[in-house]
Amino acid sequence: MASEPLKKILCPVDFNSASAAVLKIANAMAKEHGAAVCVLHVIVPFLVPPIGLQRSTPLAISERESRSRLEELAARLLEPGVPYTIQIHMGEPAARIVAVAKECGANLIIMATHQRADLGHFVIGGITKRVLRQAPCPVLTIRPTAAA
Repeated sequence: MASEPLKKILCPVDFNSASAAVLKIANAMAKEHGAAVCVLHVIVPFLVPPIGLQRSTPLAISERESRSRLEELAARLLEPGVPYTIQIHMGEPAARIVAVAKECGANLIIMATHQRADLGHFVIGGITKRVLRQAPCPVLTIRPTAAA
């Protein structure tokens, strides 16, 4: 069976140290295949603001800050010839990533794993695990240590 041409790459980022590596890989693959990149950040709503976050409208400010940070990352890491869009969503990250992948017709999701060492083994984080199970397309995961 022939594989579908790579036309849309979804890159969920959460501004950790691996976000830049994820976008660099997406940039290289998009250039090679003539694909577009959708850069996504999912804001997790809080019922009670986290300690230290004392703002009158934390979600509105968070959305504005997220958009600004995504625009800066994309401008810095995606080459001018690579088309991209920026999306900000609110909700449970894995569910939103899968939904956006379906909505935008992603052929590939590239995301960082949030791994932790347990008993000497690396365990893939819960969000990545749920995306891997439910994604409508292949998922390329990047280990934070490989992304540094």
